[in-house]
Amino acid sequence: MVRFHVAPRTHATSVNRVLAEGIGTLPRVKAFRRGALMIGLAVLVGLVLRVRGKGVPVTTGGWRELEGPDFR
Repeated sequence: MVRFHVAPRTHATSVNRVLAEGIGTLPRVKAFRRGALMIGLAVLVGLVLRVRGKGVPVTTGGWRELEGPDFR
């Protein structure tokens, strides 16, 4: 005759098994890779906009003091 004794699972047992298998780090690695990809894309878009952007046109001249009828 064979008897089976089923012990209740505890939270510590399931957590230890997950940590031992290394499954807990996979979501963190995926999140890190996605974050690094997004930062890389943002830098690339910023560089393209800076190089191809029109920017502010160059102005000539400067300040001059107004005299006479121009001073209003």
